[in-house]
Amino acid sequence: MSNTSTYNDSPILLPDEDRLSIGSFAEGISKSIANLDSPVGTTLSINGAWGSGKSSIINLVRHHLKTYSDNEEIVVVDFKCWWFRGEEALTLAFMQELNAVLDKTLGDKINGIIPKISKKLLQTGPLIAPALSAATDGGLSSLLIPKAMDFAEQFFSDEEPIEKVFEQLSEILKKQNKKFLIILDDLDRLTPDELLLMFRLIKSVGFLPNVIYLLAFDREIAEKTVHEKYPSEGAHFLEKIIQASFDAPVPIKTDLNFWVGQVIEEVCSECLKDLDEARFWNLFHDCIAPFIQSPRDIVKLKNNLEFAWVSISRDVNVADFVAIEIIRLLEPDLYRALRNSKDILCKSQGRGNRNNEQEILQGFIDKVSDKNKAYAKDALRRLFPVFENVLYGEDSRLQWEAERLVCTDKHFDTYFRLTIGDDILRQHEIDQIIENAGNVEFIRELLLSASTEIQKNGKSKVPILLEEIKVHADKIPDDQIEPFLTAIFSVADEIYREGDSDTGMLAIGDTYLRIHWLLRKCTLDRFSLDQRSPILIKAIETASLEWLLDFTVSCDRDYKPLEDEQPSAEEKCLVLKAVLPDLIEHACSQTTETAQRDEFIQHPRLGRMLFRWSGLNQDNDAIVKAWMDDHLTTDKNYAYIARAFTSETKSQSGDNYMVKINKKANKKGLAVFADAEAFKNKLEDIQRQNDLPKEQMEHINIFLEAWNAKDDW
Repeated sequence: MSNTSTYNDSPILLPDEDRLSIGSFAEGISKSIANLDSPVGTTLSINGAWGSGKSSIINLVRHHLKTYSDNEEIVVVDFKCWWFRGEEALTLAFMQELNAVLDKTLGDKINGIIPKISKKLLQTGPLIAPALSAATDGGLSSLLIPKAMDFAEQFFSDEEPIEKVFEQLSEILKKQNKKFLIILDDLDRLTPDELLLMFRLIKSVGFLPNVIYLLAFDREIAEKTVHEKYPSEGAHFLEKIIQASFDAPVPIKTDLNFWVGQVIEEVCSECLKDLDEARFWNLFHDCIAPFIQSPRDIVKLKNNLEFAWVSISRDVNVADFVAIEIIRLLEPDLYRALRNSKDILCKSQGRGNRNNEQEILQGFIDKVSDKNKAYAKDALRRLFPVFENVLYGEDSRLQWEAERLVCTDKHFDTYFRLTIGDDILRQHEIDQIIENAGNVEFIRELLLSASTEIQKNGKSKVPILLEEIKVHADKIPDDQIEPFLTAIFSVADEIYREGDSDTGMLAIGDTYLRIHWLLRKCTLDRFSLDQRSPILIKAIETASLEWLLDFTVSCDRDYKPLEDEQPSAEEKCLVLKAVLPDLIEHACSQTTETAQRDEFIQHPRLGRMLFRWSGLNQDNDAIVKAWMDDHLTTDKNYAYIARAFTSETKSQSGDNYMVKINKKANKKGLAVFADAEAFKNKLEDIQRQNDLPKEQMEHINIFLEAWNAKDDW
């Protein structure tokens, strides 16, 4: 079986290509044709909608005729009527086809009879159409109505009448031991006038002994065409022309389902090995199979999958993607509505305003054709949990993201754009990270490289990496968690960018928080406290300084929370309480050592580091004060510390969409470690002198401007 015959919308040719059990139906028609005794223009039809397999049935009829008759007994000819346009062209083509088959078979016996008939018909020119309008009941004699007969007598008065010529042809055919089967497929491709013309030609000129017609068309379309032209006729018109009419068999649903399954397996085979079978089969039976109702639906799906799947094959969920493609191909209005409703569809909670959710769901159902409305509701509930009466939490969202479902904000656009967005890692990248999770150098270089790849939104690729790794963290083997975290901890400061922090009034995420979320995902649910404590202590040994302080403070607060907070439950603590003093000592000693180098005071987040350092034990306030006294000796150091105690806040008022950025001078924080007023006075002196480089002067100017604002803190 060739892929061409199966998938490019071409009909099948042979019984072994029959996927939908139409062979026995075609064989029965073949047997009936072979057994027809002395047919005279006998007309059979196969009726079915577009894509129902009529052409495949005709090909199988042709094949089975070889079984029920000798090759010499039935002569088969195809008349592709839709190749021709216009009534005269169709008439001529039909007569030429009839002449060709009879002349080839009977030779001199017909002696140019068909051309004579054709000439008489065509020379009537524009009178053919009205003449044929009367031919339904009267046979050939009614082709030339009185006006047409007057026309003919004027020009052909000395020639044999057309009836006489037709009788000669009939007598010749009647004596033959052959039958002629003329097949006319796809009649419903014709215009209404052309379709009616073909019916009349069959009933008039084609009404010949030992000639059989096998037609294929959509009867509903044909009857509508007749009714519009002849309101009183309708179905009766076709009954006068067609002696036996058969409906193409409705495909057995299990056959269609099996075929769709084969298509998915063939196109998406590389992604089926790790399949969530329960989800796949739920979606298959609720979102995919119900919409497939004809062979042509499957052909369309196959052709589109082959083109679309290649670019995103491992970056979407197989079942979700096929379901969305089915909707796109067969319910385009619904597809467009879904594509434009990301904010509604990607909610994880379906238990809010229940009535409102059902109204939204009904709005989507209203976009669906009547034949598919019954299936669409279940399909949408399977694809989008927002329409379920279930409350889902963060764990569910992470699972859906890991499975790359269409209902997630992160992956939704991929299904509708057929491309991966800048904010998503491709599956092969994730696989590579998982495979190399224990390779410290690989993870280090990956993160450092990602920090230099700036996306369209101004952020680096680091947030994307950390978020995606968190989603897939459970795939990292247990024995690779420690080297994996070691690599991340060692470059945490280098990959931190202010531009990677979330923005907006409620934004809280930055690189350090993402690392905190990731390490908890890697360890809290996987290891007991006794198991994860040594893993984290080992990983933090080579950590960069700011992250070391941040991590140590977090571990300390598990046991000594801030005011109005409760201590963490022991199973939620990062490290054992017993190792905490050594961890704090390690962080403080590393900070004390680094604080003597210029890189410390020039650190862009010096203020946060000073507070972390100070907060680790009761003696550190004095240590930080001493460090400040030692370093407030040069103007440039004043500029660096001014920057360290300047911060930003965001505000938004009324119906204003713009978020205002406000600079704040942290007077209270500065006062913990130095004389704040004296510090401010010194900055004013430096400002008046204006001797520092532009960047350092900018730090001083911003601090003083914020200091003088009313909303300082």
